[in-house]
Amino acid sequence: MSLSIVAVLIFYAIPQFSHILLKHQLENRVSFILHSIKEAKLAAIKYNAEAFICRIDKESDNCAMKAHKGVKLWNHGWLVFIDSNNDRKQQSTDKIIKVIRLASNFCDISWNRGGYISYHQFGLLKGSRAGTFKIDCDNVTTQLVINWVGRVRRINKY
Repeated sequence: MSLSIVAVLIFYAIPQFSHILLKHQLENRVSFILHSIKEAKLAAIKYNAEAFICRIDKESDNCAMKAHKGVKLWNHGWLVFIDSNNDRKQQSTDKIIKVIRLASNFCDISWNRGGYISYHQFGLLKGSRAGTFKIDCDNVTTQLVINWVGRVRRINKY
């Protein structure tokens, strides 16, 4: 009798547990993105220079900033840095603010404006590159919409 009760509880609990695990992974990635955005904006103001958030290329483990348009996956992580010489490339002389490396299992992170985000020295998005991050962990989805001023609005789609 008790074995059948335990079996029924497990039968109903396992799907809920996997959903909770996916929501936790999604919240982790959302938190990483939000903190990176805040740090890039603050660094741009603090150092009076352009700050970038660029996706990390899986093969080279460097910034993949070539793509200016289109949806790009940011599953492997990103880099926040100050472009000290205004060449729009991450080099050894640039100040690295933050590096986020992710295992790309379960979750897809996409940015609909290409391979990078940049902030003016005043903390505003540069080049009207407003867009949307979509974080999808096996159909548990959240979108982070960034307007041209750099403010973030969250849209949950559980």
